[in-house]
Amino acid sequence: MPKPLRPAYLPAALLAQALDGRDAPLLLDASYYLPNEPQDAEALYQAARLPGAQRFDLDAVADPFSTLPHMLPALPRLEAALASWGWRPGQKIVLYDQKGLFSSPRAAWSLAEFGLETAVLIGGLPAWREQGLSLETESTTPTVIPSPLPQLARRQTSVASLDAVKMALRDGSAQVVDARDALRFSGEAPEPRAGLRSGHMPGALNLPFTELLSADKRDFRPLAALKAAFQKAGVDLSRPIITSCGSGITAAILLEAALRTGATSVRLYDGSWAQWGDPRAATPVATGS
Repeated sequence: MPKPLRPAYLPAALLAQALDGRDAPLLLDASYYLPNEPQDAEALYQAARLPGAQRFDLDAVADPFSTLPHMLPALPRLEAALASWGWRPGQKIVLYDQKGLFSSPRAAWSLAEFGLETAVLIGGLPAWREQGLSLETESTTPTVIPSPLPQLARRQTSVASLDAVKMALRDGSAQVVDARDALRFSGEAPEPRAGLRSGHMPGALNLPFTELLSADKRDFRPLAALKAAFQKAGVDLSRPIITSCGSGITAAILLEAALRTGATSVRLYDGSWAQWGDPRAATPVATGS
């Protein structure tokens, strides 16, 4: 099995220089907001975006046959999206989000599963704005020349299925680590998606993704702090890990943080709690810490 690709993480100043070069990257706004948040990612994209950036809607470019939110896309759908964005084979792809560092790691992981090399803008749109770099603020539909349909291949390097998670919890072959906040994990707070049960998978560990990020939620904490956070949560970084969250968004932050510490066997449960917590799944749910 091929080694998982990891995105590079670029500061705003370095990305600004790259945009002026001959081989400018494709910029994608991969912003996402939870169902209980008031923001509209598309409206905010129309109001302000990096120059030439296009919208990577995680739910629009997803598996059309799944009822779960933003599951990894079927290959033809991703190829069509790349063509519509005007992506050229070999062109670098840089992703960012409007929060700082929230959904862009998920988008980068999604593309990496198809062998695409990506980068993530550290600090996202807030960092770009604070440095006084240029923004497009006119509402528009980006004009691009569609490229030929690229030929990609699904790599399947770091995806964990529902059955894989069940097995890991049953036999201890991997540690399941949940990125949701402590109150959602314990079942004391409701899920942002209607109809889901509250609580966690029996045997899962809890490491809220916010404990892996800097105070301003725009970058990862230093290596020593990342290792300490995993240790505090009871995670053995030398053993296999499966990351999870509400719907597979912040599980990608956990995955990247674990890889930064040197962990070598890390997978992401794509269905996450949106699948496990569905009453129709008939999966066991525990409450409390």
